Amino acid sequence: MKSYCRFRFICRVITLLTIAISTAVMAIVIATRLSHQGQQKSKFSAVPSPATSPSSSKVKTILYWNSWDPTMGDEPLIKAQCPVTACLFTPDLTLFNQSDIVLISIETTPDFLVNRLPHQRFVFFVMESPTNTLQLPLLQNNRTRYNYFNWTMSYRRDSDIVLRDFLGAVVSKKHRDHQYPPRNERQSNTTIKLSSVNTLKRLVMTRVNRTKTNETAGQVSIINPWVRKKSKLVAWFVSHCDTPIQREEYARQLGQHVPVDVYGRCGTKQQVTSICDSAEDPYNCEESETLRAQYKFYLAFENSWCPDYVTEKFYRTLQFDTVPIVLGGADYQRFAPPHSYINALDFSTPKELADYLLLLDNSQELYAQYFQWRNDYNVYVPALDGWCDLCRMAHDETLPAKVYPDIQQWWIDNGECETDRTKYF
Repeated sequence: MKSYCRFRFICRVITLLTIAISTAVMAIVIATRLSHQGQQKSKFSAVPSPATSPSSSKVKTILYWNSWDPTMGDEPLIKAQCPVTACLFTPDLTLFNQSDIVLISIETTPDFLVNRLPHQRFVFFVMESPTNTLQLPLLQNNRTRYNYFNWTMSYRRDSDIVLRDFLGAVVSKKHRDHQYPPRNERQSNTTIKLSSVNTLKRLVMTRVNRTKTNETAGQVSIINPWVRKKSKLVAWFVSHCDTPIQREEYARQLGQHVPVDVYGRCGTKQQVTSICDSAEDPYNCEESETLRAQYKFYLAFENSWCPDYVTEKFYRTLQFDTVPIVLGGADYQRFAPPHSYINALDFSTPKELADYLLLLDNSQELYAQYFQWRNDYNVYVPALDGWCDLCRMAHDETLPAKVYPDIQQWWIDNGECETDRTKYF
């Protein structure tokens, strides 16, 4: 009997020591991460204050575990007309215990021992494609892979919080809170395989006659004056020269029939001094000015062909009066109005696409039809739609409990990315 008591006593001591060590490790991890954050000033203002906010008891704290964004209060949510705005977004890890939501990026290395508290929800956050994140440690570590995350937040439509506007959005001029297309509305447009220049011309002229109201050939001035002065055909700024889906091969074949000027690490044209992908403001750099001033078309080819994966290449081109030629795995009809872009997969071969581009190049009126959508829409970069949803869900106490049994299976296996699209050209 005495030996049994001594055994229970030893077990209790070991348990207490384990708890103490875990607490100390957690404190060290948080202190270390805080030391790297520095004193970063917020680019936002009006952070809700528990002492002054009339709804302070209802403010939900959303913690960026990776500290990839400064503190954001409710002001941006209010400006975006979010239905719920009482949220504090912060990278301050000392607020971990009282945070309601913890946002964890896929790029996080699982070297921390953070247990989810009963009132918390952990959110798996990712904006890169499954193809580009396949081997990241967060997906390989059993502790973070299985039964760790409650919600998902990404560009994919099957996410709990969809960030389809993280890199841009086409928004109605009449209703600033209305993106294209309306929520839960599928477009009836179908892909048309084109087989000849005559077919192309008939298709374009049909669209022209359908969209023209009181416009005449002499009234193409609805488009920006920049467009009328463009003298070059196709540009491509690219730094990844060898992709599994062989987008560079499509560009090479297209270049056999029309001039394609390739800039960047993979091209022969003079390197631009500012690369938009790494610029502080990617919509205000030399690459964008080059597009706006000189080129009629831009190859907005994605490096990964995955469902819903549309990057800044597409929105940047739309915003700067150049027609994007898209090649990717997304259903682009869900992201922009018809006749605002050209989908390379609508054509049987690069040669047929080249014939179509030459047709548009030789007719200012036909080319101008690719800017008619600007009468009704603008391009905003970025918007806050997904963050509105996250704040709303943080306050929704009716949401059922949820956990992802295998986050790698959801993200990688269900991603359905293609690795070789040479069969299309």
